[in-house]
Amino acid sequence: MPRIKTEYKDDPSKIPFDFTEVLASLAPRPVFINAPLHDDPDFEVSGVTDCIDAALPVYEKIFNTKDKLDVHHPDTNHSFPLKERLLAYAFFDRHLMPQSNAMDMKKGLISHLPLSNDARDISGNGNHAEGLNVEYAKVASFNGRNSSLKISKDVGRQLLEKGEFSIACWIKAEDKSNESSGGDIFSWYDPNTSRGVNFSLKSNQGVTTNQANYRHLHFGIDNNKVGEWQDCGQPGKGLCAFSLAVHAGQLYAGTCVPDAKDSARVYRYAGAQRWIDCGAPDKSNSVMSLAVYENELYAGTGKYRIAGSALPESTNLNLGGSIFRYEGRNVWKDCGQLPDTEAV
Repeated sequence: MPRIKTEYKDDPSKIPFDFTEVLASLAPRPVFINAPLHDDPDFEVSGVTDCIDAALPVYEKIFNTKDKLDVHHPDTNHSFPLKERLLAYAFFDRHLMPQSNAMDMKKGLISHLPLSNDARDISGNGNHAEGLNVEYAKVASFNGRNSSLKISKDVGRQLLEKGEFSIACWIKAEDKSNESSGGDIFSWYDPNTSRGVNFSLKSNQGVTTNQANYRHLHFGIDNNKVGEWQDCGQPGKGLCAFSLAVHAGQLYAGTCVPDAKDSARVYRYAGAQRWIDCGAPDKSNSVMSLAVYENELYAGTGKYRIAGSALPESTNLNLGGSIFRYEGRNVWKDCGQLPDTEAV
C-alpha cells in the first residue's frame, strides 16, 4: 500500500494491478475484510465494495469456498470497534488454529463433566461432582445465587502439580439478568500453602468515580509469591489520574489538571511508562469518571475543587457535568449535560 502512494502517486492508470485481482488471487485462502460504509470525508470507499463483488465468484463458483471470504461493512468510519475485532478473532480461530482430534483432547484429562442430566465425570477418573441447587436437563442451570458444583477429590491440586494445564467449558450468562452478574467457573485454593487458581465471570462494585469489574472473564493464580508495584508513568501532566477503566483490552485514565490554560484529558496506556493522549472531552479540569456501556467508552467531566485536598485551588473555572462517548483517536462525542450538575 505505501508504494501505491510513493511510486504510483495514487494514479490508477499507473498501478499494474487492482484490488479485485489481488483478492481473487488469494482464493481459496481465508480472507477477512473490514470495509466501513464510510470513511474520512476525503476517502472514497465505494470501490472497495465493487471489488469484493467482482472477486466473490472466484471463491464461490470456482473453488466453492464462499465461507473463506468473510466481509463486513460496519458504519464506523476508520475505527475497528470491539464487535468487528471479535468477529475477526473468531474467523482466525476458525481457519488458522490447528484442529485437534478426539485423542488429543483426552490426553492428560483429569475430569470431563458434560452436565447433561447429572454431574458425573466421564473421563474415567471418577472425579464426579455434587450439585447444590442445580437443575439438570440437556445442560445444567444455575440460579445465580446459591447454585454450585463441588468435586470432593483434590482436582485443583492435581492441576497445579501438572505445571501447564487447560480449563475448557461452555457457559451462557444472560446479558440483562437481574439475578446475577457472574460467578466462579472453577475455583480451588489451599489457605495453608497460599496456592490456588480461580476462573470466573467477575463483577465488583465500583468506588467513588471508578467502574470496577463488570462481567469480566477473569483468571487468577496464586503460588505464594508476593508481587511488587511497578511504576507505569504519569498520564500527561495531570495532577492525578482521577478515573480508570478498561475498554477493549486497553487501560484508560482520566486526569485532573489545575491550570486555567489546561483541560482534563484521557490517556491510553501503551506499556512501560508511556501514555497516549486521547484528547480532552471538554474544558473542565477533571475527567472524573470513566465507564464502559455496550462496548463503548464513556467519560464524565467535572470541576474538581482541589483546595479540598489541601492544595492551591484550581484556576480552571469551567464547569463539567457532561457525558461524552469516545469515537477514537482524540475525538469525543457530546452525549449531553446532566441538569443542574457540574460534575459526574
